[in-house]
Amino acid sequence: MTDDQDARDQARRQYWQGRSRRSWRCPRCGRSYGEVDRVDVHHRDGNPHNNSPENLVALCKRCHIGGEHNREVDDDHLTPPSPGYLGPPRPRNLGPGP
Repeated sequence: MTDDQDARDQARRQYWQGRSRRSWRCPRCGRSYGEVDRVDVHHRDGNPHNNSPENLVALCKRCHIGGEHNREVDDDHLTPPSPGYLGPPRPRNLGPGP
């Protein structure tokens, strides 16, 4: 196991200590633990070795990869972020409702 992988595992353990997955919701999109493919623990400052509680936030995989790291996301309900945009993914305008 690499040092970075070990640091990520430690961050996951620390974040979930004393927290319930049952009551978790992604702070960006609001989906519950049961509605997402994966939950990632993100380091707000980008330093995988800074596991202080205020530096850790759990995001669903799509919000973490697409919103925080500006990578392509495959989700019809989210638009990829603009370059340099650090806000939450926005729902697409899917046209008029039923």
